[in-house]
Amino acid sequence: MSRIVFYTQAYNAEKTLGRTIESILRQTKSDFLYYIFDDGSTDKTKDIIKKYAALDDRVIPQLNKLNHKLTDDKTQPFIRYLVSFLHSDSSEGYWAMCDADDEYKPDFLERVLAFTEENKLDLAACSFDTLDSGTGQWLGKYGINQNLLLSGTAFSDRFPQYFWYTRTMCGKLFSLSLLRKCTFSNVNELKYGSDTLFTTEAFSHAERAGIFADAMYKYYLSPASISNTFDDTRISADRVLNDTARKFLIDKCSGVSYQNDNFLLFLYFNALLETLTVLLDAQIGVVEKIKWLHDIFSDNHTKRLIAWPDCIDEKQTMFGVVADWLNEHGNIENPETTGLIDEILRAMGF
Repeated sequence: MSRIVFYTQAYNAEKTLGRTIESILRQTKSDFLYYIFDDGSTDKTKDIIKKYAALDDRVIPQLNKLNHKLTDDKTQPFIRYLVSFLHSDSSEGYWAMCDADDEYKPDFLERVLAFTEENKLDLAACSFDTLDSGTGQWLGKYGINQNLLLSGTAFSDRFPQYFWYTRTMCGKLFSLSLLRKCTFSNVNELKYGSDTLFTTEAFSHAERAGIFADAMYKYYLSPASISNTFDDTRISADRVLNDTARKFLIDKCSGVSYQNDNFLLFLYFNALLETLTVLLDAQIGVVEKIKWLHDIFSDNHTKRLIAWPDCIDEKQTMFGVVADWLNEHGNIENPETTGLIDEILRAMGF
């Protein structure tokens, strides 16, 4: 019988963690272990974990005294724990993640495991529902409408269809044997996008993968999520993720097809649009924003996007927003920005 392991990492999640834990413990297939890691919370998160561990012996608490950001160890706790777990024994089975503010539907494990085993998959992902974290209102389904199986050339041919499932670690069953092939060496490079690095590496080692079309995961959208936060790694993250996707296709599919090249340029355009919105709204100084804008528009990724013949109107709209912001805020006398604004405007064609 396959060994099933769920894992949740929590930090100050007292308001949502109970909902997450209940969704795991109420699975219609009940034979699994559930590791819950508290990363040095200062609220009642530890107490919640201890309460459920006392009630259900499937719950195995992992309690960290200090938050990992306060220590010198930059390795993400779940990576450190996962690597230790994977090498503690050679059991076969599956690993599933759940964020501390999300849920699985009750029959996730039963149905996705059956799909996985029936098709002999190394990795199975499911579609998911998106909900407003404040109101709980259903916002829509995210995913495809028909099950998809991937092997051989399908990893290239169907890349635009399954790429979206590489964005998160949750809503998936990873075989333990597949995860043992991974190094996770680059996951700690990014704050925004670390999930994608993890999942892309898993896809790269999968001989057979599948997408289960039904939504079996509930993802709660929060304005405080890391995707809506600017820090000094946000801009480089867009480039790293784009390069990672290209390397995945080169290594696994022997190259980037014309279709996939255009798709990745479209993805970079959307990522840049989101990053520019976050940057211009960030609570940092005007000079710092101008420097970051110059970094963006002097980079080869952006130069290639500008030269790309598609999405012309959409690009001009995005560039217009940046130009308007510069016209409004760029009339400052500062030696650090001398010439930068003109270079940004020229790069955009103004």
